Amino acid sequence: CWWWWWCRCYCCCWWWCRSYELESLPILSIGHHCIRLFYYFSDGNSNATIRIILEDSQTHQNRTIITVSSHVANKWHEIRQNFQIFNSISNMFFLFERGSSNAESFYIAIDEITLIDLYCESISTITTTTITTTPP
Repeated sequence: CWWWWWCRCYCCCWWWCRSYELESLPILSIGHHCIRLFYYFSDGNSNATIRIILEDSQTHQNRTIITVSSHVANKWHEIRQNFQIFNSISNMFFLFERGSSNAESFYIAIDEITLIDLYCESISTITTTTITTTPP
């Protein structure tokens, strides 16, 4: 299995991994938090999902805080999600899944994972307005 600086591989199947745990998860206080990340699917018709799961280490109960499904656009997408921690000893897992597909090659990527002790800011969108004036 592959080892990266920020994750540990689980559920390995021969040469690829489908679930990762953040090893450098900061100690977050009990309360509300925000996770922000960018994700990329190379094929929007792949039936792929990314699930972010928070495990309470005391009760050993898991809850999904984000489920991301494929987008048709072949580009990076941003997601922000508020979540609550009930116990300061928690683990965060990233589960990458893909249903059957005719595509031969497929890529899932995540980048710029940010965890903060605040509520998420809304994602800004750019709106274009056209104003037409007629001379008097």
